[in-house]
Amino acid sequence: MRSIIAALAFGFACAGATPCMAQATPDFVFNVPVRIENAPPLSGRTARVQCNLRAYSPAGVWIASPAGSQNIEVGPSGYRGAVRVEVTLPATVPRSAVRDWSCDLIIAVVTGPSGEAVSISAGSRETQLARYTSTTGQVVASHNLNAYGTFPP
Repeated sequence: MRSIIAALAFGFACAGATPCMAQATPDFVFNVPVRIENAPPLSGRTARVQCNLRAYSPAGVWIASPAGSQNIEVGPSGYRGAVRVEVTLPATVPRSAVRDWSCDLIIAVVTGPSGEAVSISAGSRETQLARYTSTTGQVVASHNLNAYGTFPP
């Protein structure tokens, strides 16, 4: 079986290793390096990089989860590049309320052995990876499909 390497390496542009706070809209900008290699079943398919924020009231109660995303087209040789994801907060949510973030690489559809589009989006990450292997015959050699962190108080 052939193997695939899909990586979502998180590097953030600006001065430091944290998401940037923009001076104007958007409120947060994530520059997410993405690398997909040796994945012919993804050629011609769209993947999505999605970043979510979680905001809380001063009492610690969740109040909002704004998100942003960008679609990428996977080519015959895969994908390698930084994906810019912008997140704008609702007017009622101050930046100081945002406590943590997460970013995901989402692959919903692959090409099956007969050229048919096959959805692998249902279930947990582990289930999706297992469906990728059972559908395409490729073993995922390594991956980092999710990253998350917190903002300093």
